[in-house]
Amino acid sequence: MTKWLTSTPESRRADLEGWLDDLFYRALAWVVGARAFVVETTLVGTVTNGLSALIGAESRAGFVTGLVRGLGGNLGLADRAAFAKEVFAWAGERPPDAGAPLDCDVDPGTGALYGFSSRCGGVAGGRSDGEGLSLDSVIETVSTQRAMRCLAPWVERAEPFLLVVRRVRALHPGVPRPPRQS
Repeated sequence: MTKWLTSTPESRRADLEGWLDDLFYRALAWVVGARAFVVETTLVGTVTNGLSALIGAESRAGFVTGLVRGLGGNLGLADRAAFAKEVFAWAGERPPDAGAPLDCDVDPGTGALYGFSSRCGGVAGGRSDGEGLSLDSVIETVSTQRAMRCLAPWVERAEPFLLVVRRVRALHPGVPRPPRQS
């Protein structure tokens, strides 16, 4: 932790150190104790994920959302939401929608939490993927914004990460479910 802390701007260290003491170790104990990892990992891997999402935290609310995304990133959605509720409560912060604590972020200008809302266009600054397709056509649903914020620290720093996607087969009414394979 000391090495990570010394890599942060000196002007932020006192706050970060306090937040680490108040929240990080308690959150780490919760995540490890839950034993609900989607992908098996080590304690070092869990800590590294947690710290990587805290880089740039400018406020307690920013630290809390980073902590939830970093330490909770290897939990299933239901476990991550339960974890988020705990972390927000420990920190004395209130997500905009208490029923959806994962669906928020921090305004960098004010440090205030705001809830995600669906919107069209503007994804990734409107860059083209090189094949003539514009990313402006992506619809930013709440779940898309949640996923993009989880990946942002690694993408912005061009760091490697492992993305595990579980496919969910949507069934239409009246279409029988395929038989389970043993």
